[in-house]
Amino acid sequence: ESEIPLSPEDFGSGTLDFKVSSWNFKDPSGYSADQPSRLYVEVVNYSGTQGPNSGDGTESNPYQIQTFADLWWIGQDDSRWNKHYIQTADIDALRSNYLNSGLGWDPIGNSISSSFEGVYDGQGHYIDNLTINRPLEEYVGFFGYIYQGTIKNLRFENGNIKGKEAVGIAVGSTY
Repeated sequence: ESEIPLSPEDFGSGTLDFKVSSWNFKDPSGYSADQPSRLYVEVVNYSGTQGPNSGDGTESNPYQIQTFADLWWIGQDDSRWNKHYIQTADIDALRSNYLNSGLGWDPIGNSISSSFEGVYDGQGHYIDNLTINRPLEEYVGFFGYIYQGTIKNLRFENGNIKGKEAVGIAVGSTY
């Protein structure tokens, strides 16, 4: 497993729920320990994020997305899925690998009744290392389902996306 140090800037402020496990181990030489030398934490749920520092989501003043925390913020509330966004920097989404008990990124928009209807302009920037591991789900992608929304000028690199039907790295399905 790879190690990723987390800081408050990775997710913004809010509330984290953790999955906690404890264990004892004994190696073949007879040495035993009752605690690990390193703590590994898996983020299972995260809510209460603050919005981006700039913009109000209107066409004339779109939210400016520059961090993974900003991306996460969009997906946490479907009332934000009809707003305007511009991406102002390349974003590393490596932390998505550790979200939702191994399911990774939760797609923005997941059905006709809960779809992304806003505008997202990547301005030529990319999202790197996005992981989505939802082999039993439909409408899987960074945006799962888009209805009359617009995604433009956005690139993805080094993604790992798994889903059942309607799967894509940027968009699972559009209407």
